[in-house]
Amino acid sequence: MTKRSDKLAGVSTAHLHQRFSDETDPKAVKCLSVALESKSGLSPAKIEAKYGEVEQTIYAWLNRLVERDIDTALHDTPYPTSRSATTAEP
Repeated sequence: MTKRSDKLAGVSTAHLHQRFSDETDPKAVKCLSVALESKSGLSPAKIEAKYGEVEQTIYAWLNRLVERDIDTALHDTPYPTSRSATTAEP
């Protein structure tokens, strides 16, 4: 899909800019960059070409920003690890 995305219509550009200036996590910075590009009218296909992220990832990030608050959307919840997989058996 290459048309302009209006997914972030309810997300404040000012809030995105504020989070961008405060964020230190590289993945979150890239997600915010993608969101700001989308808000400025750049299509997901053009964002893909500019940042090297596949459209599927771009749509996933945009969906997360719409479905969750920005703080939650920017940082993945770590997957629980199995104790047996991380500790050696005697």
